[in-house]
Parts: sequence; structure tokens; C-alpha cells
Amino acid sequence: MPTETGALKQVTIPLEYCWRDGVVTQFANQFTIQVTSDGVCFLGFFESLPPIVLGTPEEVAEKMGDLSSLIAEGVVRVAFPIAKMPEVLSAIASTMTQLGLMIQAEQQAKVPD
Repeated sequence: MPTETGALKQVTIPLEYCWRDGVVTQFANQFTIQVTSDGVCFLGFFESLPPIVLGTPEEVAEKMGDLSSLIAEGVVRVAFPIAKMPEVLSAIASTMTQLGLMIQAEQQAKVPD
């Protein structure tokens, strides 16, 4: 809204995070990061599953030796401005710190006195 002086007033409105109905959680065990020359960061998440190879140990070894690559199927690709990267990294670091503290507490709880 313009003020009497014509300047715009900044207003902070909190976000309420929610998921749309029908959003499916996908497993991802591989990822890529790409940054374009115009400052857009793309995070790609992929699922890569080991092949099902049956047979004797010799047959399995031969079949595995014949593989030249495995497929990593894309499950989601997210794009955001590279200026948001510090915020993304901070969120990841904070989560990793909390996870480390939880693991440490669990390990200490298992140690007998």
C-alpha cells in the first residue's frame, strides 16, 4: 500500500506450509545439483534400484559384469534462485545437527551404567 509520501510499506506475512491433496512421497537415493548461468539452481532427485539378478554365484557374477550402468529414474526436479541456497544449506545443516543430537542421546541411553 502506498503511504502518504508515495513510498510502499513492507508487510511481513507468515507462510502456512501445506501439501496439496494427492501429493505422493517418492523415495530418492541419488541427486544432482545444476546451476544455470542466470542464477537458477535445479535439484534433481532420483531413485536407483539394484537389478534383480538370479542364478548361481557364477551366473550372477557374469550378469553383473555385463552391466554398463544402472538407471536412476527422476522422481522430482526443483528449481529455485541461487540466492536461496544459503537458506537451503542452513536448513539442511540445522536438521543434520538435530539428527546428530538425537543419535547421540539414543546411544547414551543404551549404554549401561
